[in-house]
Amino acid sequence: MMAVKVKNSLENTALELFGLDASRVQNISTSPGIGQMLVEVTLVPAFPECPRCGGHNIVVFNYTPRVINHDVLTDRKCTLIYNARRYKCKDCHRTYGEDNPFAMKRQRISILTGKAIIEDLRSPNETFASVGERHHVSATTVMKIFDMCVSYPVPVKLCRVMQIDETYSFKSDDSKYVCMLLDYDAQSPVDVLPSRKKEYLAAYFRKFPRSERDRVEYISSDMYRPGPMSRKRTLILESRQILPILRKISSASSLDSGAHYPLDPFLLPSSKESISDSSWLKAHQSTRG
Repeated sequence: MMAVKVKNSLENTALELFGLDASRVQNISTSPGIGQMLVEVTLVPAFPECPRCGGHNIVVFNYTPRVINHDVLTDRKCTLIYNARRYKCKDCHRTYGEDNPFAMKRQRISILTGKAIIEDLRSPNETFASVGERHHVSATTVMKIFDMCVSYPVPVKLCRVMQIDETYSFKSDDSKYVCMLLDYDAQSPVDVLPSRKKEYLAAYFRKFPRSERDRVEYISSDMYRPGPMSRKRTLILESRQILPILRKISSASSLDSGAHYPLDPFLLPSSKESISDSSWLKAHQSTRG
């Protein structure tokens, strides 16, 4: 099958926008409009071998148009209509799709748009909502892309004062919530865990050596009141006091960049201030009313 011959500069621009070699394109057309640009493309058939039997007696079965958001233009929305080809093996009758070079897996946005979204999220001033508005996608979509592309480094050390709380993230196969571990002194996240259940946390902390676990002097949580702890002091704070800290620290759980949460300044000393036993006792008594 012959590759497409670029007819005009607009089609050539479309090839550059998607990073395509003209030899891979069978047909491409562009339809510029007010505030939007439509690009329809069909790739040259590759007739890959059957993934089931490995046969090469392959024919084109059908085409399925896929609408993909490719937001790389600053002045208008760019939408790709990709005619995704399906093949059929004449030996085992298996049907399968061709490789999609445009979109992220299970997403209706292009790979380049996904990269641009992740790059924008590097700024601490950005939120999922603001990035989504810029790239013409929902905040939920931005959150899913963040979860797919960003991995958290595995911590090797624990902190002196650890805060633990559960916050809504987004629905997954396991839960709608994640467990946040926060270093109070450094005001930075320690880890983000998929569950706060006792069995999961016990298994998680057992991965750290005993010497590292002994470094934890204080635990702040809104969970039920535990029993006596040897050489440990437990401060119980309500979730409305903990969550604002987590939202400020972790961009993964912040959706409202302009929000301000009135907090008791006693419970939030600066990182340079030391925490005395009397201060913890006073805070503990204030939470008990």
